[in-house]
Amino acid sequence: MNDCRNVRRGPQCWALAAALAAAAPAGAAEADRPKLLEEVVVTASRAPQARTALSRAVSVVTTDDLLRRQSPDLVQGLAGLPGISASGNGGYGGQLVVRGFSTNGFRAPLFVDGDRFRGRNTLEYLLFPPELVERVEIVRGPAASLYGTDSFGGVINVITRRPAGIDRDSFQLDSNRVVLGTDTANDGRHARAQFGGAGGGFDVLAGYSHREGDDFESARGTIPNSDYRVRIWDGVLGYSFAPGQRIELSAKRASVERGRAGGVAAAPGAANPPGTLNRIQREDPMDERFVRLAYVGEGFGEGAWLDRVEATLYRRHLDTDILLIPDTRTPANFSTSRVPGPTVWGGRVLGFSGFGDVSLTFGVDAYDEDRPASLQSVRGGLFLPQNPDSEQLNVGAFVLAEWRADPSLTLSGSLRYDYLRTDLDVAAITNARTRALFAAAGETENHPLVGSLGAVWQATPTVAVFGNVATAFRAPSVTELVAVGTIAGATFRVPNPAVEPETGRTAELGLRLTGERLRAELVAFHSDYRDLIDREVPIVFEGAPAVQLRNIGRARMQGVEFETVLALTEALRVDATATWLRGTDTRTDRPLDQVPPLNGRLALRYAAPGSAWSTSAMLDWARRHERIDPRLERESAGYAVASLHGSLDLGRWLPGDWARVRADATVENLFDRAYALAATPESLLFPNSPSNPLLQPGRSLRLTLTAEF
Repeated sequence: MNDCRNVRRGPQCWALAAALAAAAPAGAAEADRPKLLEEVVVTASRAPQARTALSRAVSVVTTDDLLRRQSPDLVQGLAGLPGISASGNGGYGGQLVVRGFSTNGFRAPLFVDGDRFRGRNTLEYLLFPPELVERVEIVRGPAASLYGTDSFGGVINVITRRPAGIDRDSFQLDSNRVVLGTDTANDGRHARAQFGGAGGGFDVLAGYSHREGDDFESARGTIPNSDYRVRIWDGVLGYSFAPGQRIELSAKRASVERGRAGGVAAAPGAANPPGTLNRIQREDPMDERFVRLAYVGEGFGEGAWLDRVEATLYRRHLDTDILLIPDTRTPANFSTSRVPGPTVWGGRVLGFSGFGDVSLTFGVDAYDEDRPASLQSVRGGLFLPQNPDSEQLNVGAFVLAEWRADPSLTLSGSLRYDYLRTDLDVAAITNARTRALFAAAGETENHPLVGSLGAVWQATPTVAVFGNVATAFRAPSVTELVAVGTIAGATFRVPNPAVEPETGRTAELGLRLTGERLRAELVAFHSDYRDLIDREVPIVFEGAPAVQLRNIGRARMQGVEFETVLALTEALRVDATATWLRGTDTRTDRPLDQVPPLNGRLALRYAAPGSAWSTSAMLDWARRHERIDPRLERESAGYAVASLHGSLDLGRWLPGDWARVRADATVENLFDRAYALAATPESLLFPNSPSNPLLQPGRSLRLTLTAEF
């Protein structure tokens, strides 16, 4: 299928693209087909478009992929894709590392249904258990000219479930689902109950998800403080008031309680030997309230210059309570932090037009993040403000033009302008020392202009060459600007409101092969960055050691990413990925930290057409991590971890409405290997332990039963 925007095709093309985006997944989900199809549609360019028509590298994970892996959380479900690594910090949640940049560092932003998620870079993936997700699209590499600030390593867009019923004259429930599952690694339990349907122009989907687990077992014993409990209520109500015209109201309420067993902000964790330092940190709880109003319109008539319009308006409010015991040998030395907000208002208006061989995507998006000062109580004392009230406003306008120069060549270019304003209000801070540190702060503004140029050349029916050059920009986040280290037992963090924005440029070149039974993609990229921000620069403040947010100069990131899908027969197929990255601080010629070594995934799947069962084997591997800056990291061993999965269609033996029942079983870490992911942070102040760096779960059995009716 061609891109809907390259010629004016009307609403039928857009409807087909949307259907294919949900029904023709990439990756492992295509094994059900006798050949590998090109009709994989993504919205990476902010409009439905064939993946093979993009000049960028894009990965897709579908709900079937997540179910087959039975991933307990979204971070683990996305790990193993080209350029993507996981950085766990407990039994549930963590961060992604995209082309060497952690989502914890604000350089790979999260979008949800095309709208920016703001407010919790360290915790954002806690709020999206796999059962809420229809698919995830990851743009690898900078996409600032489309998505705005922060997209250095890439952009992750989580597309949530929507009603899938058939519109009728009368309303009927036909998208009901019950999911029950368990995990032996942590005595985990998860469940999802939803109902949905459509009719009379209306469609609805509503559900409740519950996940909980105790401390998980690694190959070296129990990992303390890795338990979790997740509760989420969600709903979507849509109304099609005219052909091609739809409005939608969606809402979600989430509550997460969990411990950080290690990793970011929790190393060395709580699994050290008795009598040594054990650090306890918990989110207890983290709450989200979210509501969104959306409109999609298409089919405006033959003379209309617009093919499609999208508009959204959303509000998200977050609250988090954080308990920290820096050292369990002195449990009275603890702190409790209340992080009220932020409250984020945002939205977008996008338009799509086609004029002969030229298609345009253009729009405006914005968010306003209002963050009250966090409050902290040390050793059970009064809660006092620790940082300023703050507000960050971002309004951006962009345009993407794509020109089909001839049947084999498509050229594209995009340009984006952003207005970014940050305000700090220090009046509420009662601590004179802290208030003085922010005295010079005030209103700051940035006006970045970024762009990209790309091309796709279809050299033969099965071989395509693509490439792009792009610039990127990242202004310091409010979280970075207002951070101040008065937490009990922690190194004092001196705020630096004068830090400068980061900038970067990337060149990327790729080769795609697409045949009857083969799809392969090889991508090489080179990125240069200026004024990278380091949040842990050691300084001396008032005669004592401290850290501060500072620009550290220039850096370079290079890499090669590979993925292939080979259908050996109609039933048997092989999937493989591999990623090589090299990050360098070009001031000192030292390696950048948290850049994983050569790693990848190899999977073999058997699924005979028409069969009631399927099975697969998977091997996740990584070489020894040797290229490190010894001031920031230790060398770590390589690993090869095998897993097995089986699926059985129980509906073959059930009557009527219970014909869609599926059982999935996964044995994870089959040989009970003790290993830590290479991108997992650790504390060099303390020796290695099961939580420094944090080990992954040992051998476990995951079972899931899914019934749709």
